[in-house]
Amino acid sequence: MSADFGTNTLTVLLGQGDATFRAPMTLPSIERSSYVRAADLNRDGKLDLVASGEGEMNLGLFLGNGDGTFGAMQKLPISGMSGAAVTIADFNGDSVPDIAAVRPFTSAVRVFLGRGDGTFGPEKGFSTAGSSVFGLAAGDFNNDGRIDLVASDGGDNSVSVLLNTTVSR
Repeated sequence: MSADFGTNTLTVLLGQGDATFRAPMTLPSIERSSYVRAADLNRDGKLDLVASGEGEMNLGLFLGNGDGTFGAMQKLPISGMSGAAVTIADFNGDSVPDIAAVRPFTSAVRVFLGRGDGTFGPEKGFSTAGSSVFGLAAGDFNNDGRIDLVASDGGDNSVSVLLNTTVSR
């Protein structure tokens, strides 16, 4: 799958199991789509998509049908952000995928906790040490069993590690 910057579409290439792909399928998407991630957002065993774009203050959510097609885009408002880099992980330890996004060239990180049905609660805001963040990744960076975030900063060539302290295990 790819975000097609400037065309407001996502392109999905389904594998045929022999290292080849079917004909491209396009989905109408967020304005100037630039980032896309896949995960099972509603825990139905089918991959779903999350997209962001340069011209929108929303994330686009596409629930998968399990046959390579997707339902209509649902929009998840994200305050003060467009062009957000996106990552998906279980940040609060409830076995439900959550979404984290960062707007490039700012210090703003937003986390949306999943409800398990493909919808998300209100955003929670966090700041990084840098002011020119453009990349975001999730992982357990301190081995405490909680998923943390790391954001890369191109302005000062650094990374900010946001340790997750919100879940007690």
